Amino acid sequence: MHLAVFTNTETGQARAFWQDSDGNLVGNPVVDEFIPQFEEAKSLIGKALKGN
Repeated sequence: MHLAVFTNTETGQARAFWQDSDGNLVGNPVVDEFIPQFEEAKSLIGKALKGN
């Protein structure tokens, strides 16, 4: 089993699912939360990538 993590880059919602050896997601998400201070982090990362 592997852990597959998905993040919505517009809202900051992160979900993690177990994934079987065939790549299928198994069961309900083991994490289904919003990233704290997402807008602030998104802004800082964007500025760093632009070099500002």
